[in-house]
Amino acid sequence: MTAGIVAAVLPPPEPDWAELEQFLDRCGAGGAFRSRREVMERFHADLEEFNRHTNLTRITGRAEFWLKHVADSLAAGLVLPELLSSPLHAADVGCGAGFPYFPLGWANPALRLDGIEVNSKKVEFLEAETAALGFTHCRVIGRQAREVGRLPEHAGRYGAVVARAVSSPENLVKESRQLLAPGAPLLVYSTPVAVKDSWELARREATKYGLSMTISDVIGLPCGAGQRQFFIFRRPAGNSGQAGL
Repeated sequence: MTAGIVAAVLPPPEPDWAELEQFLDRCGAGGAFRSRREVMERFHADLEEFNRHTNLTRITGRAEFWLKHVADSLAAGLVLPELLSSPLHAADVGCGAGFPYFPLGWANPALRLDGIEVNSKKVEFLEAETAALGFTHCRVIGRQAREVGRLPEHAGRYGAVVARAVSSPENLVKESRQLLAPGAPLLVYSTPVAVKDSWELARREATKYGLSMTISDVIGLPCGAGQRQFFIFRRPAGNSGQAGL
């Protein structure tokens, strides 16, 4: 029997659940993992099914789903703990297949979370899954971030904005800054290599629009799933965000 045939009949790999749970505890999502794990399992099944006819993500295996999507999404809790513990009004810019939108909504039911996504097929999936999972504290907005940021009901209204795997840090500053309330952070998922490559351009764009910029420590994902680092842009308290419009 060839190696390819053997691989086809083996069960899909499982993550190290104990190591994953320890990591999620550190992030602030251990309680959700222990009491509501089946919600994310249902989301995984629905994602795999939708992905068969509409490409949302190349990562659909169970272990990769938990480690490279869920744990990675929730690593934000190590940088901005209130995302997983407080009744913030937050936005996920370019939430795509639902990350970090669904993991954040799962981990913190008190979070008022708006997923901003312009791709119509992805919006279709996000809206259907938000309803199916009963995430009444979450909603999907089918527009570009810069358009949402110009609407009076959204401009300067968000206590935090997050963005993962959607665009460069400097572009996200330009496109998303108007969403931020005074003092609020824009948290951009990155990697140590990408931080080195993007640092100078990101700093210039932040300075242009009156935002501060810091970089998080490097975070190791569980089970050797990689490393995560974050750009943290913040609007000064009292800044209306009108500079550079």
